This record gives sequence, C-alpha cells and structure tokens, in this order.
Amino acid sequence: LINRRDHNDYFTPSRQLFTDHCFSVRDRYHLNSSSILKHESLCDLDYGVVRGVSINDKPVFTVTTETGRRYAHAVVLAVGPANQPCLPKIPTLSPQPKCFPSGVADIASLPQAQHTFNISHIPESVVSSRIAAGHKTHILVVGGGLTSVQIADVTIRRGVSKVYLLMRSQVKIKYFDVDLNWMGKYKNSEQARFWSADSDEERLEIFHEARDGGSITPYYHKKLKALIAAGKVELLTHTCISEAIFDGDASDSSGGTGPAKLGKWMVKTSPPTEMPLPPLDFIYFATGIDTDYTQLPYLQTMLQKFPIRGLGGFPCLTEDLMWSKDVPLFMTGKLASLQIGPASPNIGGIKIATERIGLAVEDLFDKMARDAQVRYMLGNGQCGEEEEGGECESEDSLDEDLLLSYVIGEGSKFQCLACS
Repeated sequence: LINRRDHNDYFTPSRQLFTDHCFSVRDRYHLNSSSILKHESLCDLDYGVVRGVSINDKPVFTVTTETGRRYAHAVVLAVGPANQPCLPKIPTLSPQPKCFPSGVADIASLPQAQHTFNISHIPESVVSSRIAAGHKTHILVVGGGLTSVQIADVTIRRGVSKVYLLMRSQVKIKYFDVDLNWMGKYKNSEQARFWSADSDEERLEIFHEARDGGSITPYYHKKLKALIAAGKVELLTHTCISEAIFDGDASDSSGGTGPAKLGKWMVKTSPPTEMPLPPLDFIYFATGIDTDYTQLPYLQTMLQKFPIRGLGGFPCLTEDLMWSKDVPLFMTGKLASLQIGPASPNIGGIKIATERIGLAVEDLFDKMARDAQVRYMLGNGQCGEEEEGGECESEDSLDEDLLLSYVIGEGSKFQCLACS
C-alpha cells in the first residue's frame, strides 16, 4: 500500500504527456530526419579492422542490416528484452510449433493463437468474424501480468462472450513492476545495496527478488473483479495447461457454416477445472519474453570473437555498460540489469543508463580526437629534439602507445632522456 502523504512520489504521467515528451526530444535533436532514422533490422554486428575504412588500423564496428552495411566507432543496443516470445511448456501442444533453445517457440506456426508481443489488432480477425456472425466466442488468456488483464478487458468490451484467464500463481497487485522501495524517495538505499553487492550472482538475486514475476495495478484489479462479478471473466489461479489440441473441424453447437467452421482449441488444465473449458476460439499467450543475450542472432559474431561472461541471460557488462573495456558496444534497458538494477527496463533505469553511456561515449571520442592530434604533431616533426654531443632517440621511433599516453597525461617521458 502507499501512504497518502507519499502519493505524489508515485504519480504516473498520462500516455499523452509521455508521447508529447518523446516528440519534443525528437524535434529538438532533429531525430526524425531520414538521414538519421533508418527503418531496418539488424542482421549482424562485428568489430575489427576494416581495410579502407579503419584509420591507423583502429577497429570499427561493421553494422549489417537487410539493406547494406554501415560502420561506426561505437554502437548502443537499446533493444529491450530482444528475444523471441516465450511459450509455456505444453507437452501435448498440437500442432507442435517450431522450437528454439530455452523453450522459445515460433508461435506463428500455431493456428488461432498469438503471443501478445505480436498483436496487431484485438480481437483477431477470426474472432471478429464470429462475433459479427452472432456466434458466442470464448478465448483463453495465459499469463499473470498486467497485459493479460488488459487483453481480457479489451476483448470483452469488443464483443467476446467470455474470457478464461489462466495463471500459474496467485494474483499479485503492485503499482509498478518493481517493489515500491525501488521507486520512492528512499530508493537510493536499495540502489546502494545493489551496487555494493559482492558479486553478479548476488545482484541477480536482488533483481529477481524486486521484480517477482508478473503483477497488475490496483486500477486493473478493480476492473478484473468487476468483470468476474459480471460473469464475463473466469479467473483460474495456480493452474497450468496440461493439454492443448487444435481441432480444425470443430464447430459451434448451433452448427452453421462460415466463421463457425474455422476450428477450435480443446484445452485441459492441471489441476482440472470444476467445469471443463468449452471449445476456445483463440488463445492469447501473455507470457512475456525470456531475456538471453546469447540467443540474439545479430550478436553471434561478437560472442565468437569477444566472448564475455553472462548470468541468468544477462551479460556482465562494465560499469560504463560496455561489452568490455576494449569493445565500445553499449547496452541499455533490460540487458543492462546486472549493472543498473531491477528498474533497468523502466524509465528511471534508462535515465541512469543514458547518463553512463553518454559520458563514456564522450570520453571515447575525446580520446580519439587527442590521438588524432598527437599523430598530426608527430607527422609534422613537432616532437623531435636534438642535443649537442649526440641525438636523442627520435620520437617517431618510440612506441606509439607510450607517446600517446604521455601526451594525454599518463605515464612519463623518462625514456626520451636516453641518448644513443
């Protein structure tokens, strides 16, 4: 619960206000230009020396999309969970979807079923056509988070007869997807506990403790109770699907043709429900996305050439959110959770991440500019010296890294005192 005196600490702005803020940032920095904003998909990411592109054999990123290649000195991945939607493990799911590692499946291969991550419109056309034809419609929503309740609410308001809401745990009610201790005026103490953890394993434990799975807000919990009381939603907690078979020849008890003949899902649960579930017109999986950076297709080259340690699907980044100290690949959002904390996927976590990345990128380009200035000085012979009785070793013959370190204020120039 929230103390009313602290209510303003948890005020959430409207969607329109946040949209206006995003547009103002876009316009301020001219981010809507076609020369900057590219609607392309990343296919591969590589880091190394590229002949004809690299200067003084300094490595650059090769960013490959479906339309071509681009080169960059630094790359920021702000891709959210980034992985494929995850389906619950249902042994008898028929037809079987194409499976990927870690139980992830290609839900596009399932008829009359959809993961909420890929929804284009609600309800789907097969359900809408049955509603328009005057048939009773029943759908199943799987998941215990806010999205599942929102799907149930929207589909009922758009004509679905009844929704069965199935979740494997009890209903969890929270104002945010992390505990209030991480969002209020005393959040610094929780962040300090996280950042002072002795290991990434301890940080991962704190992360899971603070997020604790899916939850719904009090506002939507009130809506859910009203829908249950009206008989529009049946809530099935501590329940899993034990069997799901699609019958392409099923039809409504009233018979008929057209939309009623498109097929139905026959679903059984564990534990069994008091009354068997009726044939279902559609299944929505609001089961989230499992984060695993090792399964991202466009990171496979980086993983082979520059392997880094990971934990719980999250990469172990540097404090600057870099891939490693020598590879300026930055990550933000959920992929930065082991550095930022449980609120990493939220706006507050993104703000911390952008501050770190912004400073690191600025330092990176400042160093590149200093390096270029040193090379220019060396090329014009401004660093050479001669002394009576002999010549000092030419600075052009000194180790380049030593000279660069000296010019930017690191180390000493003691070796230059040795004369031949």
